[in-house]
Amino acid sequence: MKKILVGVDGSEYSKNALKEAIEIAKKFSAEVTVVNVYHVSSGQDLSQKILKKAEVMLEDGDVKFNLVSVFSPNTPKVITDMAKHERFDLIVVGSRGMGAVKAYLIGSVCNKICYDSPVSVLIVK
Repeated sequence: MKKILVGVDGSEYSKNALKEAIEIAKKFSAEVTVVNVYHVSSGQDLSQKILKKAEVMLEDGDVKFNLVSVFSPNTPKVITDMAKHERFDLIVVGSRGMGAVKAYLIGSVCNKICYDSPVSVLIVK
């Protein structure tokens, strides 16, 4: 395992996912790429703040890393496309509860990633 992709959104769940990815990266001497997908053009500043917090965790974890901010309405597609085109070995995402009705109607981000991913997905609570 050489390349790990982590989706972050600023939630506690994504912070836990990043922590887990860092531990895995240490064991395999892997590189971690952290991606934040924002949905409105005004979200770029918030995206940069989220990635800055991730950068601190990654530096403290002493692993090689890249930070990516992407503007798109489709978070799962961005993450699965990155995994495919950049040949990642693992995707790590946080679990996040949605209301039962909303999850039924549109599905959760992590469910869509799991379904469409070309590589293994680790969902962290």
